[in-house]
Amino acid sequence: MSAFKRNPRPLFFECLKSWLTELDPGKITSTPIVHLAFESLFVEELYDAVVDFIVEIFSVTAGTDYQDAEAMQPVTVLYEELCRVSPRLGNLGTDPETFRGIIRMYAEAGEAWSGLIARDPDRYSYLVECIARCTAYNEDLDVTKITFKFWGEFTHLITLDSHKQARETFKPIYEGLVDIMISHLHYPPGNDRSDIFGGDREAEDKFRDFRHDMGDVIKDCCRVVGASECLKKAYFAVNAKLQEQAQGRNVPWQDVEAPLFSMRMMAREVDVAEDTVVPEVMKLLVNLPEHDKIRYAATLVLGRYTEWTAKHPDYLEFQLNYISSGFSNKNKDVISAAAQALKHFCQDCKKVPSCFEYI
Repeated sequence: MSAFKRNPRPLFFECLKSWLTELDPGKITSTPIVHLAFESLFVEELYDAVVDFIVEIFSVTAGTDYQDAEAMQPVTVLYEELCRVSPRLGNLGTDPETFRGIIRMYAEAGEAWSGLIARDPDRYSYLVECIARCTAYNEDLDVTKITFKFWGEFTHLITLDSHKQARETFKPIYEGLVDIMISHLHYPPGNDRSDIFGGDREAEDKFRDFRHDMGDVIKDCCRVVGASECLKKAYFAVNAKLQEQAQGRNVPWQDVEAPLFSMRMMAREVDVAEDTVVPEVMKLLVNLPEHDKIRYAATLVLGRYTEWTAKHPDYLEFQLNYISSGFSNKNKDVISAAAQALKHFCQDCKKVPSCFEYI
């Protein structure tokens, strides 16, 4: 062991990883190997092999009996080691391949110990904070996406009645997660496909798919924080940009479109009886600055809230006027969005007596 301690090789950790499914993890965590592994993260030639080993040992501790002190020993050791090295991991760099390893470790720890985190939120809140910081990484969204599985599984867990304390503990983190998602939703700079994606339709399609994946995380946030609170964040984000524009500042359309897209993703989580934030959103949407991409986004948002509008018919006329005016737009995407929104209005608002008078 001392020889390995002085000069371990990647093969050493690769072999250990292959044995983990056959060994009681306690037989590893009760030795200096775990400490050696976490320290070896800072040795460049060992990094990949060590990350694989740590991810695997986190994985094999999933389903640990939290009531059994002896069974919990491996988890305790691993969590303490992860917390110990965490402040130093930022020194490894933020290039996508390096950060992929860091995110994999945190995400696997979160997934493996989600039940434990929900049972003892104060002790394990640091881990969730670290995962949230990983989700904020914006150099490569494919790397960021590694954390999304954790948020989905953990949200399901802490929204159960038996984990109300955890839900309250982690609300601030989920509130911050809404802002992170809105930031990631921004299209790259530019005004058309040739500017934004350099004509690469595959990159464009990939980004659009990723946005819908982020939409699932936004829905998770709505379930923890409350849909009205999340919608309010998006509303304020748009309103802040409009105020900047009114002061003469140049506001890229991306800064308005991104929170609009998040509003669209939140729609199914918003109660149709909500009467505080949604009315303000509706008035905001039909008074946005004229821009094809903003009009497209706003029109699709209106089409997602038609069940709400059916319960609030006073807001129907001006929404339909806005949508109808989209048919005279020269942009095909705007016309398509108007047709889609009008379809939803016809389906969901058909029982409103005055609906077809406005069409």
